[in-house]
Amino acid sequence: MDSRRTSVVEKSLTAITTGSKKSAYCLAAMRPRQWTKNLVVFAAPLFAFSINLQSLLGSLLAFILFCCASSSFYLINDIADVESDRQHPIKCKRPIAAGLVSIRIASGMALVLLGSALIFGWLRSPQLGGAITAYALLQIAYNLRLKRMVILDVGAIATGFVLRAYAGAAATGIVLSAWFLLCTAMLALFLGIEKRKAELRLAQIKGNKPRCVLKYYTL
Repeated sequence: MDSRRTSVVEKSLTAITTGSKKSAYCLAAMRPRQWTKNLVVFAAPLFAFSINLQSLLGSLLAFILFCCASSSFYLINDIADVESDRQHPIKCKRPIAAGLVSIRIASGMALVLLGSALIFGWLRSPQLGGAITAYALLQIAYNLRLKRMVILDVGAIATGFVLRAYAGAAATGIVLSAWFLLCTAMLALFLGIEKRKAELRLAQIKGNKPRCVLKYYTL
């Protein structure tokens, strides 16, 4: 009797441990460390000096929805590039490429995340829903074409940050000034260019170019 109880307990603990590991792998596939980019949604209430409970809750909603949308595209990209990632010395360790998260589960996660972001965004306000929709379309264009086009790739990255800033305003009802959008765009362009510059320097040191677009850039 005791041995049966011990067996049941061991099986339960094994199931719990396995489930926890799978959840951790799924979370890792969503790349939560990239969510810091979505903190831009808090810029609108911050620079409008409109810091209150309502604006914070609205910005938090926009942040969560953009995290869902961005993670859905990370999953989609990893699914599309799974074969090439498996040949890469670093990307092969990603959960989908390593086989820790199945393509079926990753596809379901991407669908739920993106669908939820769009639905709740449009329910909140047409402006927020439009910003998330525009971001989704931008990501599709970026991954299909723009990321391989010189200058336009950096422009697409900057546009993504502008859309995040706009979404933060749309979620809180704040009217953005042209100067705010212009400064956001210029800062995003600067960061995008510096990112490509750092990648190019690293590629020159290692003797390879991980991004095909880098061959069009010079320091």
